[in-house]
Order: sequence, then structure tokens, then C-alpha cells
Amino acid sequence: MADPPIDRLQHADPSSTHPADDDEIVDEADVQVAYVTGDSELTYISGKTRAAGKVPVSVDDFVDFQNYLVNDTIVHRDQYPVYSDKNENLIRRLDTKFQGFEWVFEFGWINETSTANTYTHTHVRGLTIQKGQETEHNFSVSAAFKGLGVNFGGTRKTFTSEETSTTTTVERHVVVEAKATTYLYQKHYNFLQEVWFWQKVPSWENHNHFRIGADVTYNIVKRTAVVSIASNEYATLNRRLSGSTYISAIAAPPISPADPGTVRQFTNITKKAKNHLKNWGIYG
Repeated sequence: MADPPIDRLQHADPSSTHPADDDEIVDEADVQVAYVTGDSELTYISGKTRAAGKVPVSVDDFVDFQNYLVNDTIVHRDQYPVYSDKNENLIRRLDTKFQGFEWVFEFGWINETSTANTYTHTHVRGLTIQKGQETEHNFSVSAAFKGLGVNFGGTRKTFTSEETSTTTTVERHVVVEAKATTYLYQKHYNFLQEVWFWQKVPSWENHNHFRIGADVTYNIVKRTAVVSIASNEYATLNRRLSGSTYISAIAAPPISPADPGTVRQFTNITKKAKNHLKNWGIYG
């Protein structure tokens, strides 16, 4: 990761112009880590204490890198009937894929005084649609995150109402010890949401239960949204984070009825289904 902008490293002593030593080699056993969830108090934990197993493994495992990536695991599945009658039905499916999380650098402080100081940092918390605002407008996909629980890396994250609401400005209070440099990170969770459709027409003799695909390629017709959640989770460190690693997540179980698998091109679905999809700007 590139060094934080110099204007985001604040000196406690305005008369001092000496930056922190970026090349300092820090013994992992001496690294002081403060891992904070929600409004909990800052609790400093040494590397030796963590290595001794006196804190949850997730604390240790998830502050070694800046990015923890997941291979698009579907962690939540929803389906909604668009319509259903005796002749046919049309179902909208929503798959929420977990892509991992990132420790986003917020601010850094250099305390060159002989006493600990407390600083206040203003930042944003909540859910943002990074891409796919039309998908959100048509299908309200962000509602899937209300109370969502995600299992990854041997731990579970359940999102609060504050985290899944639209973004708001909040304050964070950080204690910086004497003669120390402290960096504040906020955990951002990243997701990809995919909306697709399947139809069932009982009177059709063959392949009467099918996904709806494009006319030219048979690719599934999808609408997507990229979502980021700036969470209630923070880390304050005396070192900068960098690098990436992969972790695993537990997939959500299938929902009934099962995925039909078969794909039928848009031109070959029913007229009623076409009209509903066209209302959302979907033309195959």
C-alpha cells in the first residue's frame, strides 16, 4: 500500500516537523494492537499476548494484511415471485456474493509529547452502492443486508442497522500513547449482488423450467450492484497495513425450487414475462 498522504499524519506537537520513521523495523512481539468493535473502549494487546492465545484468533488473523479476499462466495440467496398464475410464473432471484473486506486507512497521528493524547476523527459509516444504482432503484437489493450474517475465516459477522443504513458521519476517539505513532483503520466489507430470473411454463413439453438468457449468447440475463459497507469495526495500529490474502467463506444453502440449470433465450420466453422484464429495461 502507498504511504498515507502527509496531510493525514497529524503531529501532536505543532512545533515539530520530524515525520515518523517509515523504515523502522518493528518486532511483531512488541507491536501494540487495538482492535475495536462498535463503541467498545480501546484495548491494547501486545503481540506476545496474542501469540499466547489470550485473545480471539480472529483478532490476530485479520490485522496481518490490508485486504482479505474471498472468491465471490454466495452468502445469501433470495427469491421473489414477480407473478404466478395457472399458466406460468416468473421468479426473480438475488444472489449476494461476499468478496472480502479491506482495512481502509482513515488517519494517522504522531504524538511527540511525553503524555498520552486523545484525538477525534470524523468519518463515514454505512452502506454505499458503488456501482449499479439502477439495480438498486428497480429491485431494492440493499434490503438483503438487513441483519445479514456472514461466516468467514472461522468467525461470523452480523451487520447492525447502523452499518446497513445509508451512510452517515460519525466520530471516533483514539488514544495515542506518548512518543508514539498511531494509524486508524476502518473495516469495509465488499459484495457483488446479482439479480436474475427463471420461469416455469407447465404446458411446455420440454424444458418448461428455465433460466432466462440473452438472445445471442445464452448468457444469463443479470443486473448487478457492487456494495461496500463501512462497518463499526476499527483497528488502531503503530504500523501500516499492506498486502492481500485469501480467506474462505461459507456459502448459503440452496433454496427451493432448485436452480433449473437450463437456459432459454429471451426471444423464446412468454410474452407476459418479456413485458415485465422490459419494464425494468431488460431486453435480452
